[in-house]
Amino acid sequence: MIESQRLLVQLTMLREATLHESAVDFFVGFDDDENPYLFLPTSPGVLPENQLYAVPVLMRRKEATLFLLDDTILTVNIENFHEFHSDLTYYFGPEHNMLKKYIRSTEYRSYVLWSNGMLRDQIDELLDSYAKAESEDKKRTIRMQLSRFRAINK
Repeated sequence: MIESQRLLVQLTMLREATLHESAVDFFVGFDDDENPYLFLPTSPGVLPENQLYAVPVLMRRKEATLFLLDDTILTVNIENFHEFHSDLTYYFGPEHNMLKKYIRSTEYRSYVLWSNGMLRDQIDELLDSYAKAESEDKKRTIRMQLSRFRAINK
């Protein structure tokens, strides 16, 4: 069961981040140390397999039922997570109010611009390498690397 959940989360979050996200397309996961993280959209091919970007979910000290999002974006290995939640009301309030606020924030906008820039830079580097490659084997290797990025709709 956990493998199916992990795969669902990974496939859902492997997408290009946009400024027009829906709060219902996010997940919270607990790592092996019981720390909760909000998974962020991660463009396919940018990180090694089984890794996603995530933000730690912090519990407010005085009220154990109120949560905050850290301002640190981390790379996490989804294999180190054992529990996943798609109903985020407990963490982000009714109708995901806090999450909606976060995905409209300057922090999230900066993440979108940064992550999409990383994606473009990696693709540009591979295309430059392809243009300079002298052997068919090298070109084939670069084509395989480019295929990690799937189709980009822009």
